[in-house]
Amino acid sequence: MAALMRRLLVIALLAVSASPASGVVGGTTASIQSAPWAVSIRQSTRTGSFLCSGAVLDPLHVLTAAHCVYDLSGNVAVPSSLTVRAGASNLTTAAAGDAQQERGVSSFRVHPGYASLAFLTPDDVAVLALSAPLDLSTPQVQAAALPGGGGFYPEGADVALAGFGRESARAC
Repeated sequence: MAALMRRLLVIALLAVSASPASGVVGGTTASIQSAPWAVSIRQSTRTGSFLCSGAVLDPLHVLTAAHCVYDLSGNVAVPSSLTVRAGASNLTTAAAGDAQQERGVSSFRVHPGYASLAFLTPDDVAVLALSAPLDLSTPQVQAAALPGGGGFYPEGADVALAGFGRESARAC
């Protein structure tokens, strides 16, 4: 678990250093084989559902934003209300070459510095523990390739983002 927390810290630092005001909207359609660590996370509520993206860390853990495990009123979700889908290129229609795996969430851990009702709060990171392991032996579902402990991502280096979200800018 200590190694997982070190890897989590690297990702959290990368995520927090990005400008939250600019956001990420748009992009292009991609097959899951080009980003096999990308997963969708659905939180089911009494009034509907919320969708977030995450990244596979290992067969039993997924990294996501902490706000994904809270409802709009700032209440923490019940782990069983969360579902992770890996191996899917599209949220609504299976694409050729997909190998979908769906897992429940047994528990999660939110960064202790996260404030659920604060706007643009730092420490917006959580780790989900899955109820059953993902099969990482397929080209559609793989763990994210993370830098080794103590390594820094070079300033000015190119990065690519993958996830499920809005295709155009609009109000929440």
